[in-house]
Amino acid sequence: MPNYATRAQEEQSQLKREHREKCREHDQLKRLCAKLKRDLEVTKSELDERDQLIKEHGLVIVSEEVLEESNGDISVNSVGTCKKSLVKIENAQLLENAGDGTLDVRLSTFMKEKRDLEDEISHLKLELEEERSKRRKSHSVNSTNGPISDFDVDGDVQRDGGNALADYKFRAQKAEQDVATLQATVARLESQVVRYKAASEASEKLEETLKAEKRKLQREARDAINRAEELETSNLHLLKRLDKLKNAKSTLLKEL
Repeated sequence: MPNYATRAQEEQSQLKREHREKCREHDQLKRLCAKLKRDLEVTKSELDERDQLIKEHGLVIVSEEVLEESNGDISVNSVGTCKKSLVKIENAQLLENAGDGTLDVRLSTFMKEKRDLEDEISHLKLELEEERSKRRKSHSVNSTNGPISDFDVDGDVQRDGGNALADYKFRAQKAEQDVATLQATVARLESQVVRYKAASEASEKLEETLKAEKRKLQREARDAINRAEELETSNLHLLKRLDKLKNAKSTLLKEL
């Protein structure tokens, strides 16, 4: 009987030590869980602050469809995911007018439009040069004082009132205006594309970083909560065993 009581006391002491260790671990996990919750709230606050800054700066978030590839090939049944990018409101309107698809597809639409405008500018410049050449030739035939400059030709037009030259002058001015307008449009599109790509890349990096941090904090919080629940269950089990040992010890002491 004394040996049994000694073993019971030793087991009781061991259970008490285990219980204290579990309690310490449980307290640590509770503190970790509280810290993770605070970090999660900070991340949420940063996301809210980001959204407010986006709104204050007149920006919007646009979606970009991305097809997932299988073995390097994009099939008809490829699954599409949606990425988000940060752009200005006017750029978002331009992207909407560019149609659907990925960012590269819509930027390619802008580049095609730019090339078309450049081709049209070149064509108009050629027409303008041809008209100038025709005008000089038509006046050099009747001129006895050498080549006539553009200024002299304009003076002849005013003096003679030639319908052909008046028509040319109108067409030349119109062509020059069209060229200037198209050049300004091309420059504006290039500037918008550059700004959009820079803003898009920066926003994508920030978005991915915040999302990854949020997922990490949520995962750590879930793990900590699960571990805390396991420790609580283990503590309850240890307490029950401790109560049984106390009862057994009391019974032995009474019998002794």
